[in-house]
Amino acid sequence: MFNEVSKNFGISTKKVMQTMLEIDYVSTLGAAEYVDRLSKQLGLGDFVRDTAINLVSENVGGSSPTMKACCAIIKALNF
Repeated sequence: MFNEVSKNFGISTKKVMQTMLEIDYVSTLGAAEYVDRLSKQLGLGDFVRDTAINLVSENVGGSSPTMKACCAIIKALNF
């Protein structure tokens, strides 16, 4: 992640890391929060959203919270 930010914004990785240490870090969202946001953006019904939120605690695939959320939504759409 630091390398990507460094490359895209032309800032050294060291500077990115130093800045992250100096500011309060805001943690990333969990998979359930991404499911909620994606469901709203895609206009999915409450049943799909709720089912997907329940599925993210299972091993639905993906390693990052965003991928787990996407996998859970896809799986919920097949219910």
